Amino acid sequence: MDPLFHYMKFGWKENRRPNRWFSPSLVERTAMLGNPETPPFVLLLAALDESAVRKFREMTEKRLYLDFGHTDCWDCAVMRGHFDSTYYRARYPDVPENRDALEHFCEIGWRELRNPNPDFDTHYYASMNTDVGEAAINAFVHYLSDGKQEGRKPRPFRPTDQKILKQLVSVEELAAKAGRNVTGLRFEDANLLVLKALAQATGKRSVVFSVSHDRYNAHTGGVQKFIRDEEGHAVAEGHVYIHLCPAFPMQCLAPVAAAASFLVNVTLNGEFLGTFTLAEISDVLLALRKKKLKTAHVILHSLMGWHLPSLADFVTQAEASNHFYTHDYFALCPEYRLLRNGIAACHAPALGAADCGVCLHGIARVQADAAMAAFFGIVKPEMIYPSASARAVFEGTRYAALPGRIVPHLTVGKRLEPLKRTVEISPLAREARPRLRVAFCGAAVAHKGFPLFEEVVERCRADAHLEFFHFGMDKTDLPGVTFVPARLEKGRSIMPALLREQGIDIVFVPSTWRETFNFVAYEAVEGGAALIALDGAGNVQDFVAQNGVGAIVSGWQEGVTLLRSPSLPEDIARWKQAGAALRFTPTRSVFTEEVA
Repeated sequence: MDPLFHYMKFGWKENRRPNRWFSPSLVERTAMLGNPETPPFVLLLAALDESAVRKFREMTEKRLYLDFGHTDCWDCAVMRGHFDSTYYRARYPDVPENRDALEHFCEIGWRELRNPNPDFDTHYYASMNTDVGEAAINAFVHYLSDGKQEGRKPRPFRPTDQKILKQLVSVEELAAKAGRNVTGLRFEDANLLVLKALAQATGKRSVVFSVSHDRYNAHTGGVQKFIRDEEGHAVAEGHVYIHLCPAFPMQCLAPVAAAASFLVNVTLNGEFLGTFTLAEISDVLLALRKKKLKTAHVILHSLMGWHLPSLADFVTQAEASNHFYTHDYFALCPEYRLLRNGIAACHAPALGAADCGVCLHGIARVQADAAMAAFFGIVKPEMIYPSASARAVFEGTRYAALPGRIVPHLTVGKRLEPLKRTVEISPLAREARPRLRVAFCGAAVAHKGFPLFEEVVERCRADAHLEFFHFGMDKTDLPGVTFVPARLEKGRSIMPALLREQGIDIVFVPSTWRETFNFVAYEAVEGGAALIALDGAGNVQDFVAQNGVGAIVSGWQEGVTLLRSPSLPEDIARWKQAGAALRFTPTRSVFTEEVA
């Protein structure tokens, strides 16, 4: 017999309870006498609104706690079977070991907006459902008892996208922020630059001008690392290496400015000389030419932050061999990673396409394209592509008409004998064996896939066979993840040594854009780790697929499945063996004769 039918027909007359917390004593005697044929529970529900019913329930529950203990409360009965105790303890290590996790969440956790499992976001649910938040009730209980049936969402549809959209800013906003909190400007007389260049020119035959978006020896990143190496190659080739970057860095083209007022930071053979106007640097160029020191190359690494008409005039005046490195896709769109609204790959559609119409950068792209067309029409550089993946993106554009070649940042070859890695693993790493150690290396930014790494950690931190790490310059406080500072020594990355020291088994490289190159992937393999790459990650995906050094997944869901696969240890051993057979050789930028 249906329990509800039984209660309505017989149970209430036999003083049976419809649930644990209701008692006929809660209903006024006058109401019961006035309605002798109506179950008292129905009288209570008819007389009170939902919040009042909950107050009655909480009052009786408190009495029940005294008699039966917390674990018998009504909320816990609702949540049991949906609450993940293992996840909760791993996510919140401050929960006392001698306390029941469900009880902690029921009494304290939900009030502190903690999550009961990886698929329910307490803060999101309470903030998006104001009736729940204002009633100050357990959001998870509400979702299970009412919200789920009402179609309410337990968490953002795609939480990683939500994080990206919150940080999204327009080109105009980026330009407006340029100059705020800028430090390191040092104004010097232009004659200093001439004298320094001439002093360095002893035995040198020419000058190389390098152009990028920031001071390569004051910041970290793949482009900066490559420019540091290029400087050494240029000096070895007999050149004076002069690097130029905007004094006010920004991830967009500079507003209209004259060469006489456009400020540029200048570094000569690794030494920061100061801040000059672009007009002053043009005068220096002429002065050097009078001293028979000609310009051999102008190497354009990035146009971010530059005023292109002024830069084009300078490059033309240099009368050198011009080269443009496609480290990214800024020449195609201000969204230099070609991610629509910072999320989905757009593959540089034609101007005016629907994809551009729904992207924050769509209008700015049209404006920037006109400036780029004029600049490349004047400069006509050789296009240098770090990978076949990068070249493929530019093939359908105006840049395909320019001369070009593929010069990888590193060439990947095979060793005659696989490298035997005999390294001393730190005591910390040794103690945790045989747990698999999974790491994310680099900046905790969206386009490098850190939100995807967070999703994987959220679901796998309670897995006993896994341990997570983040190697980076800026500390992150992700629960369940050990942070390891990844510093530079003498301007060089020591990432491979750190990975070996911590005994890392696999590095997750979930870049969401089509990478043109990625030093982290190479450093991970040098450090003895295997790789997990994301489908569509450009050169990272190609590197993994061509060399068999890891796996490719479509998203964090497949990443979780892979990490929980029983065969993963054997797979990792095979991937590591393939990586040990690889040899990485730095190329010499435009000075190399190699063409991939």
